[in-house]
Amino acid sequence: MASKEQVIFCSMIVLIALFSTIIILVLVLALTMSSSEVRSLNTQTTAILGEDVLLSCFIHKNSDVGIYSVTWEKLGGGLVYQYKNGAPTLWDQSSQFKGRAWVNADGLTTGNASLLLREVKRSDEGVYACIIDTSNGKGEVHINMTTEEKGTCPEGWREFNVSCYFLSDGASSWERGRDDCRRRGADLVIIDSDEEQELLTIMTNGDAWIGLNDRSIEGTWEWIDGTLLTLSYWARGQPDNGGGKSQFGEEDCVHIERNARTKRNWNDRRCDHAMKWVCEMKA
Repeated sequence: MASKEQVIFCSMIVLIALFSTIIILVLVLALTMSSSEVRSLNTQTTAILGEDVLLSCFIHKNSDVGIYSVTWEKLGGGLVYQYKNGAPTLWDQSSQFKGRAWVNADGLTTGNASLLLREVKRSDEGVYACIIDTSNGKGEVHINMTTEEKGTCPEGWREFNVSCYFLSDGASSWERGRDDCRRRGADLVIIDSDEEQELLTIMTNGDAWIGLNDRSIEGTWEWIDGTLLTLSYWARGQPDNGGGKSQFGEEDCVHIERNARTKRNWNDRRCDHAMKWVCEMKA
């Protein structure tokens, strides 16, 4: 039978082990809560010389996270862009990037801190760090960017990956927008990746037709090449076909909506409504 001293000793060991476990759990939790998971859709990317490139950076699962500041740096190349205290903070910006780097301030409210770098130069090649300071602490991600010669996009079109994009100057119906794209040897844009959706949200900066509709069968959404919709970015409550209100008519065509979240900015609309459109063709 154990002595009183042995019982007390064993009890102390158990308590020490229990307290150690609690301390470890608290530290792990504190570390978890003191950082934000920052991600990119293109940690390895190739930019076209003379064209714009979008470097993706966002907070994963960011619904309850407030962004305090965003800093983009080129490793060994200085400050690319900084947004702090509700405004761009660019007095330390490297002269290489002056007037060419931009972060959409509206996107920060949804955790999106992607950088648009205009008119890429050979000297822009390198590793870029996106650093986000949030209510949960700091997080960062690195993106390695290389460059290659410009492809075959016509003047006035924007090249991205293997496609060329054109945003119309005027506004018209979905069908007339598509006719214009066809005259240019293209068609209304088909969006099939997060990167493409993000680029077009920045590029359009307003309402613009895309190549999605349900004119053949109500509720069956398909692209202009006949493929059915699989990846979507509907705004909250959409598509609603006018919500059953006769004044809105049949809403069978889809557009990117102004002032909405990047991943929630598609809306169905009457096809005869006038707005800009986006054409796409292979580079």
